[in-house]
Amino acid sequence: MDTKGFLDLLNQEQNDFILDEFSMTQDQLLGLSDEGLDELYEELADIEVEETMKAEETGAALSDRGRIASEIVTVWGNAYAEIDEE
Repeated sequence: MDTKGFLDLLNQEQNDFILDEFSMTQDQLLGLSDEGLDELYEELADIEVEETMKAEETGAALSDRGRIASEIVTVWGNAYAEIDEE
């Protein structure tokens, strides 16, 4: 699956989150190489872990930042798993 295929799996909120969080344009996002997409996935996973730990430490609900990063990691993780099965 190419970068566009992975991006097509996201809803608008998730796409906008990536653009805002990483200060990217849509064209920059679409232009990511496979390695760049892998790096983005890892950075999103780091955000998920960071925000989950904050929520656990404070007893607060998971932040929107953590929730959206988690959603993207789940969607893309499932897509990666399907590719690995092929």
